[in-house]
This record gives sequence, structure tokens and C-alpha cells, in this order.
Amino acid sequence: MLLHIGALRETSSRLRAATGPAGGYAAMRAPVDPAIVASFLNALESDGALPRTILLTLNPEAHAHLAVLSGSFTHEGSPGHVSLGPAWWWCDHAHGVRDVLEKCAAYGVLYTFPGMTTDSRSILSLARHDWFRRTLCKWVAEKVAAGDFPDDPALLRPLLKNICHRNAKRIFK
Repeated sequence: MLLHIGALRETSSRLRAATGPAGGYAAMRAPVDPAIVASFLNALESDGALPRTILLTLNPEAHAHLAVLSGSFTHEGSPGHVSLGPAWWWCDHAHGVRDVLEKCAAYGVLYTFPGMTTDSRSILSLARHDWFRRTLCKWVAEKVAAGDFPDDPALLRPLLKNICHRNAKRIFK
């Protein structure tokens, strides 16, 4: 399940009338209230119906809140059962991707981060995934150079493989 949180849709009725419902006129809502998301996820979990869930937000102020919240819904045998998702919409740029990685590393579990997602079935999505992987690898290299991550390929290789491929494969299994 992908929860797209924080989109303020249909911001201009004039532009929507001119371009149609897929015109893309939207904005960013105020940060999400983690208590509301927690209540929703808890209700699903209490009913035994909480699927693997990726929490996506338009508002970067919510990245830390959602990364922490994801830790409340761990399931044995299902790493990253609920996880912070990648930078989305207006956050989908180098600074936004780095912010999500920082928040996931600081407040969540980077090893289970799902990597780049897309709702597009376009061949152009392949270029976006490649760009994400290059941004991720540069960020990790900077962490290694700063001494924040170990300079050990045996530890870094599985992390990068998980984020770039294995975690998504596990989610969609």
C-alpha cells in the first residue's frame, strides 16, 4: 500500500477546467499529523489487515515523523513492513532525496528503505531510477568520506543492493 500524504489537490478550478483532471495543479499541505496516520495504521494492524506500506509525503517537514512512526509497525519476517518512502513530487530533487535518506538513516532503518518508486509506466522512469541510484551512491560515498559510514564494501554493497533493488523486490513479492 502506498499512502500519498499531504497533497492539496485541485488548487485552481480555472486551470483544472482548462486542462482537465490530470492537469497537475496541486500544492503541499501542512505537515501531516503522525497521530492520524498512526491511528489508521493501528486500526489496520488490529484487524490483521496491515499490508506492507510505504509512507510518501509531499511535505519534507514530515519525513522525520513518518520515519519514526514506521518503527511502530514492525512485523517479524517482513523487514520494512511500514517504511518511509522516497522523495515525492516537489521533494523529488537532489536536496529532497538527500533529506529523505538523512531522515531514514537517522530515525528509521536505512537498510529497509524501499528506494525509488514511481507511479509512471513510462520508459522515462528508467532514467529517474538511474538518477536516484547515482544520487544515493554519491550520498553514501560522502558518508564514508566523512567517517559516518564504514569504509567496508562488504557492509556497503548489501545496503546499496537492498535500497536499489532487493527491498522493492521483497515488497512486491
